[in-house]
Amino acid sequence: MKKPIKILLSVLFVIFACVFVFSGYKLYTILHGYKVAENLYDGISSKYVTTAEAKDEQTDPLKDEEKSPISVDFPSMLEQNPDVAGWLFSADTAINYPVAIGEDNFFYLHRLIDGSYNSSGTLFIDCLCERDFSGKNTLIYGHHMNDGSMFASIRDYSSQEYYDAHPKMYLNTPDKGGGTTFPDVH
Repeated sequence: MKKPIKILLSVLFVIFACVFVFSGYKLYTILHGYKVAENLYDGISSKYVTTAEAKDEQTDPLKDEEKSPISVDFPSMLEQNPDVAGWLFSADTAINYPVAIGEDNFFYLHRLIDGSYNSSGTLFIDCLCERDFSGKNTLIYGHHMNDGSMFASIRDYSSQEYYDAHPKMYLNTPDKGGGTTFPDVH
């Protein structure tokens, strides 16, 4: 009777060890994917995005509209990836990403802007919308990542204090390099 119990315990130990090792591997791949995406987007941001100087005028007296606090080198970005349609930025949040448009709504769902597979994906425009944002409505999709990246901070807008601290998002596009302000983010 003791021998079957030892065999059962040994089998259970092997099963639990396999589950533990597999779970550790999956956790590593998830965290590694987050880090790869963060490094890529930080590198792209530092290469193609510059912050406006404090001395620069933030309003255009002719247009009476606030300019984006960043400028994006779209010609260089478009050489690297012609699917780039814009750059979405919100000060003091994680939202500082390129926006792409693909032939369908699946390619950028789990691919970074360089085309490599990653669960973080890329912010992307619905393929039925105009790439220049000229339509009445333009849908931008993005993941809510558990590490706080991509659109994870959108949920924080349910708090009035957060909204008051981050009331504006800026959409820079190749055609409108100064960006468009969205002061009423809800």
